[in-house]
Amino acid sequence: MVHHHLPIVFLTLTSAFTSAQPDNAVERQAMLLLLPAGEHQADVLTRIVSTPRMEELTEKYKAAKKEDPDFFYQTERNAKKSGIRPAYDERFRMTKEEYDEMNALIEAGSEVELVSNGMETLTIIHAGDKIRFQGTGVLKFMQAISFDISNSTATLGRYELATLGFKAVKDDANFLKSSWAGFQWRYEYFNKDPETLETLADLNGLHHIHCTIVVAKISKTKKTYIHISLLEMEGGQDKRKLMLPFVF
Repeated sequence: MVHHHLPIVFLTLTSAFTSAQPDNAVERQAMLLLLPAGEHQADVLTRIVSTPRMEELTEKYKAAKKEDPDFFYQTERNAKKSGIRPAYDERFRMTKEEYDEMNALIEAGSEVELVSNGMETLTIIHAGDKIRFQGTGVLKFMQAISFDISNSTATLGRYELATLGFKAVKDDANFLKSSWAGFQWRYEYFNKDPETLETLADLNGLHHIHCTIVVAKISKTKKTYIHISLLEMEGGQDKRKLMLPFVF
């Protein structure tokens, strides 16, 4: 569904993004415009399309990861903490040229795209400062989610997610092939200090829950984009995992 009040949405989002401490009324208005009450037809973007070359390089990386999981765990952990891409290592089981090519393709954002895997109905309900949902098919999961726009919080089942404020992707080098801007929320729980999880052995006895929600406006299509992710891990193994991106 394309929303016809988009100029207002973008003016509201622009006002929010250019303010260091945006007024809650601005964020509240933006959320109401991003999530208009009523019934909407949504494209569920759970199909990932990639080029043959990207798939080839990704499979090489995955195979190497299975051979030496401890090395990859520490390498990826260090990269996440530092924000710096790992230097080439022979344990990647690909040439340096292939490793550089894979990372260049990832950074370009042109090799992978989220595409529709079917349509479902999403019903958005406004009740005072609360926004709730009903849905069909995989979007039935949206019944577990609500927003309270009076205090910028989100709820996913028994988890209350805190707002991370505004998020903007300013170019087309991403899974949506478009810039977009909106809001994000997160909940995270560890029963161990994550700073102490230096090796795979440290994951024994770990209970980790990570939830994120993004609600945004896509520049090219003028549609609302929602992305729900939920990961629950026990001892380093996935216990529950959900990735639910869709647009309407």
